Amino acid sequence: MPWVRIDENAMDDPKLIALSANAFRLWCEGQSHCQKFLTDGLIPLSVLKGLRYYSSASLKLLTSILVPGKGPLWHLTETGVQVHDYLDWNDSRAAVLKAREEAKARKRRWLDARAGSASGDAFHQTGGMRSETRVSLCDVVCSEDRAEREGRSGETNRVQRFIDRYGELHEHYLGVAYLGNPQKDYQAACELVAAFDDETLEKIAVYGLNDTSAFMSQGTRTVTKLKSQASGYVEALKARKLA
Repeated sequence: MPWVRIDENAMDDPKLIALSANAFRLWCEGQSHCQKFLTDGLIPLSVLKGLRYYSSASLKLLTSILVPGKGPLWHLTETGVQVHDYLDWNDSRAAVLKAREEAKARKRRWLDARAGSASGDAFHQTGGMRSETRVSLCDVVCSEDRAEREGRSGETNRVQRFIDRYGELHEHYLGVAYLGNPQKDYQAACELVAAFDDETLEKIAVYGLNDTSAFMSQGTRTVTKLKSQASGYVEALKARKLA
């Protein structure tokens, strides 16, 4: 999912301060449209007129020089406006589409690896009859637990993002695709997401993947293992910061 980036100091920018309340809202709407539809900062006039806070007065402010020596926030074009320096602060259409394809490829590799692992397990458990069923995260999570968690979509999305991110980090630091247990990983990730914010989760994951202790280094560094060590990692990170 693409995100609109607004610098934390933007609210102190003289050009934004000079806007009326509605013009500022229109500017925000325009930014969101550009990233939602990946226009690289272009907003057609037909789209502008359909935005909630559009008015000719607001458009005039956004396309005027409000601070001496500085350009306008939006530049008029033949078909609409171009957001000033849009690609200096936001990802281009090409970059977003490339990132999406890479994410899909990582997920396919993860699912293929899990399918291979599951097929191998089935081969032994069925006395040599190899199962051709592909396994995905959604297939193995019990329906009751999944239904309960899907009622909290924000948490569910964070859980899936963390599992995907852990797979990326595992491949980055260890050089191999992550092969875990989808059901156990999901349950452990739910507990981690409930206990820590995304920034802390990233630090915990990196710490765990670089942990040389026998517990973590023997076998697969699973999300379940990571969860069991998470509190200790947080304390170690705090101590390192204070040192």
